[in-house]
Amino acid sequence: MKTFLNKYKAYILGMYAFLILLHFVLKDSFFFLSILFYATPLILIIILGFFLAWVYRKNRITLLAMLGLSLFFSFQWFSNYYYFAEKNLKSYKTSTLIFWNVAKKPELQLDILISEIEKSSASIIALVETRHLKNSEVKILNKKFPDYNFKRLEDEMLIGVKGKIDSVYNKYVEDSYKFNYINATINNTKAKILIADVSANIFINKEKPLHEILSFAEANTVDVIVGDFNTPFESVHFKNYRLHYTSLHNFSDGFTATWPFGVPLLELDQIWLNKKYKPIVLKKEQYLESDHKLLIAKYGLK
Repeated sequence: MKTFLNKYKAYILGMYAFLILLHFVLKDSFFFLSILFYATPLILIIILGFFLAWVYRKNRITLLAMLGLSLFFSFQWFSNYYYFAEKNLKSYKTSTLIFWNVAKKPELQLDILISEIEKSSASIIALVETRHLKNSEVKILNKKFPDYNFKRLEDEMLIGVKGKIDSVYNKYVEDSYKFNYINATINNTKAKILIADVSANIFINKEKPLHEILSFAEANTVDVIVGDFNTPFESVHFKNYRLHYTSLHNFSDGFTATWPFGVPLLELDQIWLNKKYKPIVLKKEQYLESDHKLLIAKYGLK
């Protein structure tokens, strides 16, 4: 190992420098770079930096450089991927939304879902990857919450609203993305919701599906976009989303990452609000029943 590291020292440090350039500058601007970009989030670059500091601990200049960069990136990571929730919520009249990728489990985790709805009084509940969802489970939810309207959607999704579902439009592009667009009436107010699920296939360019989802949302003045985008929040393909929508990334309570199993690695599950809404806080719960966190968003009209 020592001989290998000494022999390829320049190449290893060069790769480390390239990963830094990739994360902060290039990102997934080019499809051929996207796979490496998605596979090397900042926290892994930090770990690699500390590892290289240990490997080259006898070289004072390299050691100090690696430690300095790793500590700086650690500060950057914590500053941009960990937030403290706003404590004073009493002055806001908020709505609550629940989103969860239930990871294609054989049974819907009804106990968890019912408990979270009861605790949050969510007015919108959206699930994806509900491959094994049964009609009987939807009936249980509708019976348990008579003020709500739950509906099984195409392409392994579920929508629930505290009110009435007026219409649903589905779009599916094979091996790329799928979404359901729901018109609903909640508290006598019309609401437009888009639930998206982008393919997890790393060999599919995420630029087109993300563009198509946003174009549809803009054309239909969607109020809230939720989904598993299978694309990290840092992606350049979310740049245009910020023109008309606000991410709840900066309003997270704790780590922003949503996958996998509570490890702060990637923020794949996201919620985007129409700019007429004011984000308040985004909380997350982790259950062993899914490798994705359950998201609970609070927001209100500006």
